[in-house]
Amino acid sequence: MVRVGTFRDDLYYRIAVLELDIPPLRERPDDIRELVCRQLVAEHARAGGTAPLQIEERALSELSSYNWPGNIRQLQNVVARLACDVSSQTISAAHVRGELTRFKNLDADTIILPDSCSTLLAGEGLEEFSCRVRSSLIESVKNRMDGHMTQAARRLKFDRSALHKMINRMNTPAKEEVDYGNAPASEDV
Repeated sequence: MVRVGTFRDDLYYRIAVLELDIPPLRERPDDIRELVCRQLVAEHARAGGTAPLQIEERALSELSSYNWPGNIRQLQNVVARLACDVSSQTISAAHVRGELTRFKNLDADTIILPDSCSTLLAGEGLEEFSCRVRSSLIESVKNRMDGHMTQAARRLKFDRSALHKMINRMNTPAKEEVDYGNAPASEDV
């Protein structure tokens, strides 16, 4: 703003004592678990509840896969609303999905993929990228369906047994191919 003339430079130099470069929350999804758990403890203390709120692992996965355009403040507000709105002592993945759909014009059946699926990694080709996105999509759908493969296959409009085979192929490390063309010929005996 100083460079374009919309902020007084003398004022900037008065307040710019220490600059910290903090990456946005979407670039550090591993921090979400810690931030959410700390906030749940704070919300519990503020409300004076008798039993602390719990959060399901799948709910944390849903929170981690969201891109958080509003950064930590948006996450804090979502967690505060979840803490107020939850009728039980456990925040479920369904609670989180309901809260996150408020920020998008999406129906409840929409699957939000992690931001990593929109990035082609260095040295990664089309096949590796496709496999990574496919794997992430299947995992997201399985989480949404609470691990029920039949429901996941139905949501993906895919045959259940074919989906199992695909998952097994993706989870099996590729065997190294042997180049027999350069192998020394065995002697005939």
